[in-house]
Amino acid sequence: MWILAPRPGVSSRYPDVPRPDVPGMTQPNMSQADLTLSRENAYLKTRVAQLQSDVADLSAEVDRLRQERERLHGRREARAPNPLGNGQ
Repeated sequence: MWILAPRPGVSSRYPDVPRPDVPGMTQPNMSQADLTLSRENAYLKTRVAQLQSDVADLSAEVDRLRQERERLHGRREARAPNPLGNGQ
């Protein structure tokens, strides 16, 4: 995981939204409520992307474990001796 220093004038949590505490970085017609909503929107978009990635990773893990279970289950059945086999 790479950790990068934030660029001047850009929030590290909300990279798409200008920071109001840096002069010249705010848009002139945006109210504080608009800035707050923009930050929340940027955060939620980032979080959705992270969760979609997590779902894809978990789906791949489920498929891998399902294949492993089928492989082991099949092997166990093949090894189980039949007590009535060999004409006894």
